[in-house]
Amino acid sequence: MKSLLLTACAVSAVLGLSAPALAQQAPVAQAAQSNAAARLKALYDAEWDYNQARYGIQKKADGTNTPRISLGLIDPASQQARIDYVQDLLTQLETIPLAELSNEQRIDAAVFRTNLEHVLIDGRARQWEMPFNSDSNFWTYLDRASDLRTAEDYRAYISRMRDIPRYFGQNMVNMRAGLARGFSVPQITLEGRESSISNFITDTAEANSFYRPFERMPSNMPASEQAQLRAEALAAINEAVIPAYRTLLTFYLDEYKPQTRTALAARDLPDGPAYYESQVRKYTTLELTGEQIHQIGLSEVARIQAEMRQTMKDAAFTGSFEEFLTFLRTDPQFYAKTPDELLMVSAWVAKRTDGQIAKLIGNLPRRPYTIIPVPEALAPFYTAGRGGLGSCQMNTYNLPSRPLYNIPALTLHECAPGHSFQAALAEEQAQGPAFRRYTY
Repeated sequence: MKSLLLTACAVSAVLGLSAPALAQQAPVAQAAQSNAAARLKALYDAEWDYNQARYGIQKKADGTNTPRISLGLIDPASQQARIDYVQDLLTQLETIPLAELSNEQRIDAAVFRTNLEHVLIDGRARQWEMPFNSDSNFWTYLDRASDLRTAEDYRAYISRMRDIPRYFGQNMVNMRAGLARGFSVPQITLEGRESSISNFITDTAEANSFYRPFERMPSNMPASEQAQLRAEALAAINEAVIPAYRTLLTFYLDEYKPQTRTALAARDLPDGPAYYESQVRKYTTLELTGEQIHQIGLSEVARIQAEMRQTMKDAAFTGSFEEFLTFLRTDPQFYAKTPDELLMVSAWVAKRTDGQIAKLIGNLPRRPYTIIPVPEALAPFYTAGRGGLGSCQMNTYNLPSRPLYNIPALTLHECAPGHSFQAALAEEQAQGPAFRRYTY
C-alpha cells in the first residue's frame, strides 16, 4: 500500500495534485463505489423479494424463507403490475454509474439488466397468453416435491395443490385472450399433448402422482401428524387437483386446440415481424436482426455439411450425400434397442467427461447429478434432453428417432459441463445476488 501511495504521489506531481489532495480523493472514490454497489444490491434484492412474494414466500427472522404456498398470480392485472415494477427497476438501474462498480459488480448489473429486459420483452408481447411451448407446459412439474422435509413444507405443498384450480383458471382466461387475437402455439405441436393432462386424472387420489411425497414421509415426524397431512393431501387431490385437470383437459380438447393457428412462422402472429425480432434479441442477446441470424444459420449449415462430406470420405462411403443421410437415419448400428441402452450411452459419455472436465474447468461443483428418463407423460412431445439441478433427463421415447451419435453432444450440453453442472455451481454462490444461485 505504501509503494502504491508513493507512485500515486509521483503521478500527482505531474498533474499538479498534492499528496494530501490525493489522499482525500481515495476515500471519496471508495465511498462512491460503495454507494453505487449498495444501490445495485438494493435493486436486485427488492426484485428478488418481489418475485418471492408473488408465490407467497416470506423471509423469516433468521434470514431463511418460508416454503412457497401458491403458484403465483398470472392474471392480466398482476402481469401489468409486474411489468410496471420491472420497468421502474430498469429505470433506476440505468442511473447507477457503472464506473463506480467493481468488475464483478458490473457483471451482476449486466445480468440483472438482461433479466429485466427479458421480462419486458415477454410482457410487451403478452406472452402469458401463450403460457406453454413445444415441450413445456404450465400444468406439468407441479407434482414435483423433492424438498419436503418438515410439516411446514408438506402443508405448503398441500396449499399449492389447493391453488391449482385458481391457477389453471387464470391460465385458461389468458389463453382465450390469446386465441381471440391469433396468438397461440402452432396446432401441430399439440399432437399427443393431452396425455400430459389426462395423466393426472386418476380414479383414486392414492394413485395420483401428487400423492407420492406422502407415501414415505420423514421418520422424525410424529405418526399422528403424518396421518393428518395424508388426509389433507387426499382431500386436496380429490377436491382440487383432479377436478382442475379434468376441466383443463375439456378446455384443451374442445376449445383451445381446435382454434390454434395452423401456420408455423412467427411472422403469422400478431405484429409478427416485431415479435420475432424481440425473440431474437432475447434468445441470442445479440444486436442482430432476424435476417442476420438466418444468414449465420445458413453459413453454419454449409460448414457442417462440408465436414459431413469429409466424414463420408474418411469412412469410405461411396454413395451420394442424400444416401449418406439415409444411412445415418436408418442403419440399426446408430440406434439404441432399449431405453436402458440409450441411458447407458449417455452415462458413459458423462463419466468420460468427468475424467477430463477438471483439466478445463477449475471450480467443480460438489452436488452430483443423476441421469434419468423423461417422464412417460411428457416424453411423446418433449425435447431430447433437459438438464437441471440434481438430475439430467434423456428422452427414451420413440428410440428410432434418437440416434446415438447425438447423445455425446446432448449429454455435454444438458448434463456437464452444461445445465446440471452449471446449476450445481450456481447453488454454491453464497455471495452476491440471489439470481446467481437460481438463474440457469
